[in-house]
Parts: sequence; structure tokens; C-alpha cells
Amino acid sequence: MPRPPSLATTPHAWVLGLALLVSTPDADARSPWLALALEAGAREDRLDWNIAGSLDGTGPDVLSELIWSRLRIAEFRARAAVPLRGPWLLALQGGYGRIHSGLNRDSDYLGDQRTLEYSRSENRGGGAVQDWSAALAWRRPLAGEGRPGYLTLLAGVARREQRLTITDGMQTVTDGTVPLGPIEGLDSRYRARWQGPWLGLRLDAPWRPAGFLSLTASYHWADFEGIGDWNLRQDWDHPVSFIHETTGRGIEAGLELERPLAGRWRVGLQARLRRWRGRPGLDTVRQRTAGGITLLRTRLNQVRWLSLAAGAHLRVDL
Repeated sequence: MPRPPSLATTPHAWVLGLALLVSTPDADARSPWLALALEAGAREDRLDWNIAGSLDGTGPDVLSELIWSRLRIAEFRARAAVPLRGPWLLALQGGYGRIHSGLNRDSDYLGDQRTLEYSRSENRGGGAVQDWSAALAWRRPLAGEGRPGYLTLLAGVARREQRLTITDGMQTVTDGTVPLGPIEGLDSRYRARWQGPWLGLRLDAPWRPAGFLSLTASYHWADFEGIGDWNLRQDWDHPVSFIHETTGRGIEAGLELERPLAGRWRVGLQARLRRWRGRPGLDTVRQRTAGGITLLRTRLNQVRWLSLAAGAHLRVDL
């Protein structure tokens, strides 16, 4: 299988966290002010992938499947909007979070359609997440009675990353080659990275008294890279045991309710949904041999990531 085409670009489940947001004030789209806000909330993620036994997707169609679920995260976020000329803005965003609890399941099969399972481990999932994006935004007021609403169109690049761990393992299904029970010394890692361009829009509608209800939506294109380090596999290389490569798509949506607090201070609530999927691609195992490293390739069937979040923020216009 040839390597999936690159997008050639550079450089989202409940969240308990703290984040910094920066945006333009709602009162005047032409204002040179910046706004700073502090956000706290809750997020939960799920990520899974599976591979086939061969490059053509057979032998079997699903050979191995990894699922991280109920990943509960404390997250920190930051946003900035830099006024440019007229209605144009430069929108910047970043975030970091720690996974404080989660589950992982690792299953292997001999038969198609996930049959003849010969190995399964139930483990603890952990790690960290981070993301950033930069976009050029065009923001205009919407005509109407009373206070106007606003429409913002955005185009930019983004990077989403999950650095996942697998520890505290328990072997629950075996073909006899490994014993049932605790897995001593399990400390494996997988880094998933989504990177590419995106388009989005934001609609701000007046909400009494003097607040705004905001809806956001964005569509993302991404190059995906997954790097695994399976520490108990002595026949595989370390710290890079295997590499996943493909392209993918993502949708993100948000809802925010904000109202004045005092002076230039505002308080708000928000919720976010992220849903990403990677297309069939390439799985490359780096196997140790007497002559060095041998590359073993098979089909990466898919990668899926789902994230739900809710939080509150405190914002000040500068």
C-alpha cells in the first residue's frame, strides 16, 4: 500500500480544567481591544484504532484493535484575537490537559469480523492532550433591531494531539502463550496527532440582558500520525515500535452563553463536541532483527476520536 497523500500543511468526553481565552469584545467589531477569559470545565474523550493482517485488508480484516474510553481530562485553554484591518482578525488558540482516569482495551483476533479472539487485556488509560490553532477571521455585524448580532468566518490551520498511556494491565483472554491475570511492567504509550487546515463560522446572537448566545462550527482536514511504543515487546524497536499514517476529517461544534458581570468583565458557559475519523492508511512495525531494523507493513483500517466538553469562563476586555 502506498503512503497516504499528505496535505502538506504546517502547523475537541467531560473536562475539569482551567483555560485562558482571548477574543474581541462583542460591543464593537471594529474595537482594537483584546479580551481575556478564564475557563473551567469537564471533558471526556474516546480514541480507537484497528489494523488488518495484511496490506490488502485481509488475514484477518481486524487483526488488532485498541480502544481508549472514558478518558476524563482536566484541561487548560487559551485564545487570542489580534485586530487587523477593518473587520479582519487573527484568531489564535491553544490548550493542554491531563487525563486523570480512563480505560484501555487491547484485543487480537485470528478470524474475520472480530472472531477467534486469542488475546485481550483490560488496562488503565492515561496521559495528556494538547491542541493549538491559528486562523484569519472576518467578522461583521448583522442588521436587526436593538443590539446587532455578529457573523464570523474563519480559515486556518490546527493541530490536535493525544499522548496516551497503557498501564496496570490485566490479561483476560489468552491462547496460553501468556498467563491470565496482572501484566507485570506494562507501560506502553501511543501518541496520536491530527494536523491540517480548517474552515469555520461563528454566529453571535443578542441574549438579554446585554449578553450573547454563540454557535460555532468548523470542518477540518488532517494528516494523521500515530506513534506507538509497546514496552513489553522486546522484538520491536523503542521508543518507536510502530507508526500509523493516514489522512482524516473532523467536525467540531460549540455552544456558548455569555453575559456581562461588572464593567468590562463577562461570565459565560460553553459546551463543545469534536468528532474526527482517519481513513484507511498504513501501519509500519519496526521489528528488531540480527541485521538491524526490519519494517513490517499492514493496513491501518481506521482511527476514530470523539470528545465532549463543558465549562465556564470569566472574560475581561482590555
